[in-house]
Amino acid sequence: MKLIFGHLLFIIYFVAEARIVFENDSEAQKISGTNHTPPIMDIATKTRAHKLISQALGRLCLEIEDAVFKSSHVENIIFSPLSIASALAIVLLGAQGITYKEVANLLGVSAGIDLTGRNNLVHEELASLIDRLRIQHGLKSGLEVSVASAVFVQQGLNVKEYFKNTAQELYKCDVLDMDFKHNSEISRKQINQWVENKTDGHIKKLLETTLSHFTKSIIANAIYFKGQWEYPFYPENITKMKPFHISRNETIDVPTMVNNADIPYYIDKERNCTIIGIPYKGLKVTMFIVIPNNDIRDLIANLTINDLNQFVDSTKITSVIFFVPKMKLESTIHMRKPFEDLGITSLFSPDIANLSNIAENVFVNEIVHKIDIEITESGTTAAAATAISIYKDGSTPVVKVDKPFIFFIRHNETEVILFWGTVKKPNYHWTSLHHNHLKNP
Repeated sequence: MKLIFGHLLFIIYFVAEARIVFENDSEAQKISGTNHTPPIMDIATKTRAHKLISQALGRLCLEIEDAVFKSSHVENIIFSPLSIASALAIVLLGAQGITYKEVANLLGVSAGIDLTGRNNLVHEELASLIDRLRIQHGLKSGLEVSVASAVFVQQGLNVKEYFKNTAQELYKCDVLDMDFKHNSEISRKQINQWVENKTDGHIKKLLETTLSHFTKSIIANAIYFKGQWEYPFYPENITKMKPFHISRNETIDVPTMVNNADIPYYIDKERNCTIIGIPYKGLKVTMFIVIPNNDIRDLIANLTINDLNQFVDSTKITSVIFFVPKMKLESTIHMRKPFEDLGITSLFSPDIANLSNIAENVFVNEIVHKIDIEITESGTTAAAATAISIYKDGSTPVVKVDKPFIFFIRHNETEVILFWGTVKKPNYHWTSLHHNHLKNP
């Protein structure tokens, strides 16, 4: 089973004065739209809007991956594009003017969907898409996906009723009063408790330092994903330490799981990579792994969302023996620099930020994205120890995920990428008890 807990945090501060000047009122209307309810869309338009947003989120995923790599050069880049997009959507709801335009451009919803006079259209479609991603079947079905949002605001801040009502109605997002000014430490603990509750206790301290007394609002989004494999890996006692080649000159040993199942499989000769898909129970969500034969950055540099969709569409159900590292990956990304590199600059400027649909004179100080991912054999009580023999005939392909790779968790119906990982160095924290059976026979 795979456990994924993602959280995105926007920290918003008060500024004495912030304003945006338009050349004329019609230009402001063109960029910002209105607060009027949009007309009912026909099915064809709604389907097209869903497709456009799904593709836009895919592009956003690749853009964020590239921006994070360029700004940090970390070994593993792990994030949830859905969590980021969900939080950005709430920012978009509160934005006007140039800030609205920049956020809409990054979300990819400013092209292909007529926003003029139909400001709620984007939010209705984004919210509808998020609702379709929620899977609350729990342990019996082996799959659970939940998305939660909240806006924590300073007591007395004059939050616009339109923002509060629309955030609640469309995004199921609560607007909660806090006292950052006089009780910043208590506020920090209360927000951390909200995050802990929404991630089933797996992210306990998102906010590790005391908040500024000038904090006016925090926009939070948490994603909880819990999934059992449709075809569980062999039990934990079969998992062994195997070599993982970080580069030509560096190899480490990592606990490696093994499975033999009929799964999506494809070799892309043009891009010189292998793709496998490992489905979760119910077949609604699949983890796709892309293993390049050459440098992983060379592959990613030229990837598009169409390439990812082609990878998926080209796979055929094949009997495959596959080896995958057992991993526990944690990541905290400060997103301000990547977002600025991607064109969102006014949001962070006290003089330019326009979040007037939330409240007057506020801007974003920092964006923090924290995620915790665990990939194990099954995630449930280990099956009884059994002697297992893996037989390979001449036609059964063997796939070893033993070099830097990409994975993305994809909701099959909507084609939305829930989680993305560029993994150069997998790791897992073992107790001494685990080590007893991990040595190679």
